[in-house]
Amino acid sequence: MSYATKANAAAIAGVAVTDIADYQVTSADRYVELILGRSFESASQTDYYDIKGDEKIIQLHRYPVISITTFRDNQRESSYTDLVEDTDFTLDKEAGLVKLIHDEFNILKGSTSLTKGEKTVKIVYTWGYASVPNDVAMFADWVLARMAEIKKSGDAAETSTGAALKSIQIGDYEEAYDTKNDKIDKKYKAILAEMTSAMISKYKLWGEGGDYHVLV
Repeated sequence: MSYATKANAAAIAGVAVTDIADYQVTSADRYVELILGRSFESASQTDYYDIKGDEKIIQLHRYPVISITTFRDNQRESSYTDLVEDTDFTLDKEAGLVKLIHDEFNILKGSTSLTKGEKTVKIVYTWGYASVPNDVAMFADWVLARMAEIKKSGDAAETSTGAALKSIQIGDYEEAYDTKNDKIDKKYKAILAEMTSAMISKYKLWGEGGDYHVLV
């Protein structure tokens, strides 16, 4: 699964599709994953949760969620209980929230309360995207376009003779010239900054690799 496409990036950068190398596409894709701390391909995930008691919501480690395969309470014992979707819990796929269904006595439907202890609950699920979200693909296209335009232009100064001149001074008068890379940076800096901020707010998996908690 690739996020950036050569055709889109070439149109943005004003270069030919053949000017964009495969390694640049791969680099743009990996940059997007690095910034957002995630891949957008679907994958299987197994999580274990500590239960303190009376939990009503469990935040899954990865999201959005495609489906839950197993929700097992007391998972380390032979007397485990497999909870059933829409009977014992509901799933907010986009947010990765598992919401336990309780009756009027605050007892988990179809079961007793979850077993207290460390890693007593095991949840196996598939998460990710069936296809790349449009805004993520557009972000990757702009990242790739900047790479392609810099590689194509080089970094010579824009002078009438093509000389690598960055400034000229006559007496007290001095005039500076932008290099091609300076001009490219001006073209991409603002929009990539805005896109990066928006993508992080929407997709960043905060706390990856750290502790995860059950919400009460």
